[in-house]
Amino acid sequence: MGCGASSSKKGDVVEGVKGDDAGNPFSILTNFFIEEVNSRVARSNFVRDAIADIEKVEKDLSLIKPSKISDSKCWKSILAYLEDQKKLYEYDTSDGFPPHIKTLPPFEKYTELTIFGISNVLPLAMLPSLVNPGPLAKKFDFSRQTSLSEFNRSGIGKLSGAVDDPLKIDREGSYAWFTDVMFGQQRLQGNHPVALRCCTELPKGFAGSLDKLRELVPKWDSEFQAGNIYLLDYAILTGVKAVLSDPGPNGEQFPRWLPDPIVLFHNTAKEQLIPIYIQYTHDHVDGQTPIFYRPWSSISAETSNNWGWRYAKMCVQAADWMLHELGAHLTWAHLMEETIAISFHRNIHPCHPLYTLLINHFEKTLQLNTDARKTLVPIIIHQACAVGQQGCKEIVGRLWASYDFQSRYFPNDLKNRGIELTNPRMKHYYYGHDGMVLWKAIREYVTAVLSRVYKNDEEVAGDKQLQVFAIEARDLGKINNFPTPITTIDQVLDMSTLIIFNASVHHSAVNYTQEYFMSYIPNSPPGSLWRAPPKQNEIDNIDERFILDSLPPRSIQDISSETLKVLSQPINTSRNDTLTSYVERQLEDKDRINSYMVEPLTELASRLSTISHAIRARNDINPKYLKYPTLDPAMIGASIFI
Repeated sequence: MGCGASSSKKGDVVEGVKGDDAGNPFSILTNFFIEEVNSRVARSNFVRDAIADIEKVEKDLSLIKPSKISDSKCWKSILAYLEDQKKLYEYDTSDGFPPHIKTLPPFEKYTELTIFGISNVLPLAMLPSLVNPGPLAKKFDFSRQTSLSEFNRSGIGKLSGAVDDPLKIDREGSYAWFTDVMFGQQRLQGNHPVALRCCTELPKGFAGSLDKLRELVPKWDSEFQAGNIYLLDYAILTGVKAVLSDPGPNGEQFPRWLPDPIVLFHNTAKEQLIPIYIQYTHDHVDGQTPIFYRPWSSISAETSNNWGWRYAKMCVQAADWMLHELGAHLTWAHLMEETIAISFHRNIHPCHPLYTLLINHFEKTLQLNTDARKTLVPIIIHQACAVGQQGCKEIVGRLWASYDFQSRYFPNDLKNRGIELTNPRMKHYYYGHDGMVLWKAIREYVTAVLSRVYKNDEEVAGDKQLQVFAIEARDLGKINNFPTPITTIDQVLDMSTLIIFNASVHHSAVNYTQEYFMSYIPNSPPGSLWRAPPKQNEIDNIDERFILDSLPPRSIQDISSETLKVLSQPINTSRNDTLTSYVERQLEDKDRINSYMVEPLTELASRLSTISHAIRARNDINPKYLKYPTLDPAMIGASIFI
């Protein structure tokens, strides 16, 4: 088969329920199903038509190299198709977001039912009503809990059942959520495991005392030189203006604050990442903005009632919530894949080998991102975080401008952050270890496919569709350091590997962990503090009430927790959405793929199975706080599905 596609006849559009009956619950559900069926039919028919046009002229396009296709009989048909695609897939930046789809093509539409599943459609539909400034606002609850124990009794968040004694390990092998051990471990295998870096020099804005750090880490100089001091730096949040909350039931508005901290960790000989220094803001003013040092020089001295140190970690978590949601999750996963997908659709024909390799990893992304720009950012995140919608866009703009495509190749990312996986003290950085194994597996798969397509660098350089795709991704998509021109096989291998890795491994790591780590509000305040930070001479007066007043009110807690619960729903294995089941599905339907894909997919299936078994075996012997099933290929999404 020339292009590896089915030649079955076109599907027909199904009519939905109309008239007076359209509003009843059964009809609404029926129309959900019908809308999804019609969307799938439209997608299938569109690609089938494009391939059929080519096969009228060239019966076996797979015999023609991409670098020679411009000399074939079907080149005019390919160009005509791509010109039509350019009209359908247009870039837009008019709303202040990075380049994205202007109008969603009909065959890119997915219903909420397909994306979120039937059990989540109603909770999803109710989210906007939680922040509706109309009559429902009178139901807002602006009160706060009377104690942190009340959070545990509420059952909100999967961390809420954790033990209260910081030195006691519960029967499942987990430390208390607020301990330094757990705070450090979240940098390695929590919802945001991509921010930590080795501290090779103290960051700009550091206002602390080296003498005090040497007291906390007696061998500071040697530990620093050995690469055992680590850093979180939230400078990208500095200067973004916090805004008042939206009006409450009586029109009242509340001030909010967003920290931009500097955090230092000591990676100890016990293989535990322990925070030792927290500076509230880069714009430090002596006496006015607080600096916190770890109150103890040994882990065994930790107590549950040091509220000042717990507050300091909570400030970090509020900033981390913002950088995670707007950075690693929204900008670097969702928006980046969308921008690439637009250029891809505009310049890569369905008969091109890259189309077969990459197309399924863009599934649902454009629909999800369109919804996020309409609802998630302006309604949900805007309400929860301190900087409002415009502040969110400012942060996203900064993050987009700082993104370097080639530095995100996984080995490059680890190197740039100074992460040495061979360091025995980093053996529990499971995101890094699992990510590296998966990067290699995906790259070997991409190599096996494209080595059958490109025999040398000259064939890569001569592929006109590939070159224009790369140029548009860089120039119209504004993706910094996107490889252009692509003149070597290695360049196309790394580019393709990152596209697959970003949509599957990276997104799964930062998305499906959200409910566990972030829906428990004391562990992860949603991008804001609701009480002014203390001055330096006030930090010893911080108590439990101060912490509770710094958290958002109950209604904002509900908005954040419910949103994260919906977004963190496990991948639907019955739809073959996981990376493992996606590969198996392709192999079960060999008539729909080119023959040169079969062997690479078979090899990938074997590698993924081996990786899956290794991760499960490791988790079987690890205590709960060290278990990390997130990057098991049987749990990773093949695309950005939610």
